[in-house]
Amino acid sequence: MARGPMSWKTKLLLGFVVLFIVGIIFGFTEWGVSTMRGWLDSNYQKTPAAERVNMWSASWWLKLSYWEGRICGRKQEANQMYQDFFGIKEHDGAFVDKAQTYIYDFEGKFDGTNKTGWGPLHPKACDGFYDFMDMNFGGGSADSNGDLGYMYYYLFYTWYMAYGGTGKPHPRFYVYWDQVEKGYIAPNHYRRGPVPVMPKPPEFDGPD
Repeated sequence: MARGPMSWKTKLLLGFVVLFIVGIIFGFTEWGVSTMRGWLDSNYQKTPAAERVNMWSASWWLKLSYWEGRICGRKQEANQMYQDFFGIKEHDGAFVDKAQTYIYDFEGKFDGTNKTGWGPLHPKACDGFYDFMDMNFGGGSADSNGDLGYMYYYLFYTWYMAYGGTGKPHPRFYVYWDQVEKGYIAPNHYRRGPVPVMPKPPEFDGPD
C-alpha cells in the first residue's frame, strides 16, 4: 500500500534532526573547528589593522578557543589559538624572563608595536587569558603554573599600564587578580618574588 506524502510537521522534524546531526559533526570535529577558525582568521586578515582591536570576530576567536580546549578536549590546538590571540610564542618562563626586564616578544595576532590587532588591548582579554590559564593549571610543574600567573600580571598590569593608553591596568585585571595572585603567583614567590599592584580604581570591575 503506497504511503501518502509526509506532513509538514514530519518534514520539519526531520529537518531539525539533520541540522542537529550536521551541527554536532561540524562543532565537534577537527575539520569543523578548523573551518570556523579559518573563517575568523580570514575576517581578521581582511579587516584594517586600526579596526581589529574591537572587531566582532575577536570575541568569537576566544569562544572557539574555549570550545576547542574545554568541550572538544583538544588542548594543544586551543593553546595555539590562545597564544595566537595574545601574540605570545609560548606559555612558559621564557616570556616572563623577558617581561621582567621590560622586553615583550609578541608574535601573532598582536605584534606589540603599532598597538593594533587583538592581544592584551581587547576588552575581554583578561577573561580569555584566565580561561587559558585555568585550562593549563596543573598540566605541568608548579613553576609552569606560576609562570602563567606572572604572564597575566605582566600582560595586563605592567604592559597595559605602559602602553594601554590610560596609565592604569586593564579594566578587567582585578576581576581575576585575587585568584591569580593566591593560586598561581604566591606559591612561586620563592622563585620570582611578589609583584606590586596598585589598589583597584573604584570604576574598575572586580572585588574591592
